[in-house]
Amino acid sequence: MNFLSGLMTFASVVQHKSFSRAAEQLGTTNSAVSKQIAKLEDRLKIRLLDRNTRALTPTDAGDLIYQHCARIVDEAQAIHSMLDQWRTQPGGTLKVSASASVAKAFLSAGLPEFFKRYPDIRLELSHSEKLEESCDERHDIAFLITDAPPLDRVARRLAEIDYLVCASPAYLATHGSPQAPEDLRQHNCLLFNHWRRGRPARWTFTDEHSFATDVAVISNTLTNDVDALLTLAKDSTGIALLPRFAATQALENGLLVEVLDRFTVPNHHADALFAVYTASPVQPPKIRAFIDFFALRCDQQQRACS
Repeated sequence: MNFLSGLMTFASVVQHKSFSRAAEQLGTTNSAVSKQIAKLEDRLKIRLLDRNTRALTPTDAGDLIYQHCARIVDEAQAIHSMLDQWRTQPGGTLKVSASASVAKAFLSAGLPEFFKRYPDIRLELSHSEKLEESCDERHDIAFLITDAPPLDRVARRLAEIDYLVCASPAYLATHGSPQAPEDLRQHNCLLFNHWRRGRPARWTFTDEHSFATDVAVISNTLTNDVDALLTLAKDSTGIALLPRFAATQALENGLLVEVLDRFTVPNHHADALFAVYTASPVQPPKIRAFIDFFALRCDQQQRACS
């Protein structure tokens, strides 16, 4: 490193034709520059500069070495420029994990606009339903629906998640439509197996007077895949308790019908969507750009829904 520093100091002296101007450019003193040049000459066993009262010029050997030093300086400046750009301009490969349903509801539609805004970012999006897979070191960001984000990560709350009870028109025509939460005991209730903590097979409802009803339900299906529950509900297998974002399109298309809509389902499995990432003193701009972009989209979606 001392040799490299000496070469860069020598290049600055030749470029500026002055010890004092080189010292000013390097942020040091004349004596420090002079000592570095002397050490470099001693190490190379050759005189690099001709010094007199009127001029400071490189010797033939010094001129030859300067040609190489100039390239070293250019490369060093290019590295600094690249790092400055890396710190300020979002770019590079971004590895993101999300469940298939979350990616479909919150990410996919926004990606074309995101890539227009940040063309230097390359996205690797993988689907996972498991916390330990989503939050491992292979991913820069994990999008999780949970009420308990990992304590060893930074978690940014992006959207509130609410739930509804729904079934297909064909199922309701065959089995009847529940009028009160207690009626669910007579139905096949499709269950979501929360991947983070075991939950009893009970659904809790709150009416317009904030009175809570806790109902034990039975089911022939237990899964951690929201899309699987959605498909089963549309296929008239049973009544499903789904996050609203997953059921919206099926409701609009008439494939599902909301039941027990006089009641709310407080914090069924998890109450919010979080963007989770590892804390770092220097956060890559690509991470900040992605989270900020989709945080704004989530906020706009929730405002539109409300």
